[in-house]
Amino acid sequence: MLRYLREHIRIYAAENKALLGFFFAGFILRLLFSHFYPLTLDKSWSRFLAPFSFERIASEIKADSTSPIMTYLVHKLFKSFNQEVLIRLPFWLSGFASLFFIYNISEKRISSIAIASLSFFIVKEGSIARMHSLTLLFSCASLYFFLRTFESSRKENFIMFSFFSILTAYNFYPALSLTASLFACYFILSKDSASPLRYYLTSFFLFLFLSVPAFYFLDVFSLKSRFISDFSLPTGAFLPYLLHSFSFSEEFFPYKEIKSIKIILFSLITMPVLFIFIKGVTARFSVKIKIVSFSMLFSLLIFFLVSLKIPKVLYSPKYLICLYPGFVYIMSRGIDALSRLKSLIFLSLTAAVNIAAFYKGIIHNKENWRLAAEVVSSIVEPNEKIFIFSEQMKYPFSFYYKKTFISLSDKIDSEKIWSENPSAILYIKSHDYEGRSSIYQNEIEKKLKLTWYLKNGDIEFFRYKER
Repeated sequence: MLRYLREHIRIYAAENKALLGFFFAGFILRLLFSHFYPLTLDKSWSRFLAPFSFERIASEIKADSTSPIMTYLVHKLFKSFNQEVLIRLPFWLSGFASLFFIYNISEKRISSIAIASLSFFIVKEGSIARMHSLTLLFSCASLYFFLRTFESSRKENFIMFSFFSILTAYNFYPALSLTASLFACYFILSKDSASPLRYYLTSFFLFLFLSVPAFYFLDVFSLKSRFISDFSLPTGAFLPYLLHSFSFSEEFFPYKEIKSIKIILFSLITMPVLFIFIKGVTARFSVKIKIVSFSMLFSLLIFFLVSLKIPKVLYSPKYLICLYPGFVYIMSRGIDALSRLKSLIFLSLTAAVNIAAFYKGIIHNKENWRLAAEVVSSIVEPNEKIFIFSEQMKYPFSFYYKKTFISLSDKIDSEKIWSENPSAILYIKSHDYEGRSSIYQNEIEKKLKLTWYLKNGDIEFFRYKER
């Protein structure tokens, strides 16, 4: 039996070396990210590090993180072993598991795994301790079982589709747009109702609906005659930016920073993605590609309506991660429609950009509290008081910096600074929330003189001594 199993595995591995290679590369990238990326930037991570009960952690992060079940699991793992990598473990495993659904959704195309396994956008958002990794996993499963329901009409598939749709909405309620879109597509495109006239009328009205957000977000007034350095990416370019982020992440081109010459560079790197995406929609048109394309369009429309109330939902690609499996399916169709040489060139360039983004995202982290703790440990002087103002970011700093420091809350309390009449202060800040950090600095500068300053990303260090 064991000999048969080993032989079966050997034959499968020989026939699927490329597939296994991409799965292995995706696994290693997520593992490396979990190890090297410090606990930073995210409210959820910092709360997990805090000496709070599970009930308080769940209460404080319920609007920003993930489901109570995952919160409980991570809380128990971290409190039991006190290892930061265990905070990410359930999340990056969930993100990695989504690759198997993406592979099957994309009709077992190797190009789909080549895209999804190496995408730094998915490596990052599918590994951090927030709701995005589970949203990705549940939406992948929901789309997979919906497509199986559409093809076979089996009751079991519909039950699984409903189950994962409920989990998707429970984990991140705006992702309910995908479920609503799939149901809408089912009634529009099912064989019993999809007459040519109805299909063309539906397409026409759908185009009109989608024109509303397109015109709303296209800021034509930003194209007025100005100096070239003042030009920024029009707001209406968010849709191609979404495709760019799904392909390459946001490391090199943060949306609000695309100005001047960066517009040209962004266009050059995004044009091949747009070309292949359009080719993926139009190549060998079928009912399945209709479902995926229309569901993505309907979802974007719903997200647009939500963004009128909560603007950041649409402007952050991570909140639209539920659309990622459909994106990969369409891109894999487009890549397979190219010649072998062109597809290899595109996949090689995509892999190179994502590996570079991976390196940049880890090495040039703007809020690296692990590095901040190392800096403080190396420069702190005897009898120097250390103050930190960063609200919830005091938790990751305290995790890395095991010695004594004083945390300043967002409620201004000047007496906390001068209670021991310090003659030297090392002041650390990350964000100047509503100018409250500056108030503390002004208080310090009334009595002490700034003698040293260092800026590392978004973290700033100030040393004050007696005049």
